[in-house]
Amino acid sequence: MPDNIWDDPRLARGEYVKFVNIGDGITGTILAQVVQVWEDVASVKYTILEDGETEPRMLTASQYQLQTKLRELNPVNGDRVEVKFTSIKPLAGGKTMKEFDVKVTKAAPVAAPAGVPATSLLG
Repeated sequence: MPDNIWDDPRLARGEYVKFVNIGDGITGTILAQVVQVWEDVASVKYTILEDGETEPRMLTASQYQLQTKLRELNPVNGDRVEVKFTSIKPLAGGKTMKEFDVKVTKAAPVAAPAGVPATSLLG
């Protein structure tokens, strides 16, 4: 652990992606996916995306529908992700739920170096 907590590499870097207005979104390549566990045992999952135009940004899928879609599409590091805030759905009790369109383009598989088998010997 570094002497200065702000130099701890486990801390998130870059700005967070914000979905304020319908139409807000981000498209970028996944650099890393992180689970940050706090001292009170709460945890936050976030994905660090690079869009090629700004510093890497952090996507915290805190909205239930966004979490569900990302879990279903199962993106991994190197995949390209497009997230767009599409609408607000009214719910019972005056609550609302943000809805998102999520697309994942899988990264091209990396070829095994010459002389190395492309499949695992472990099965």
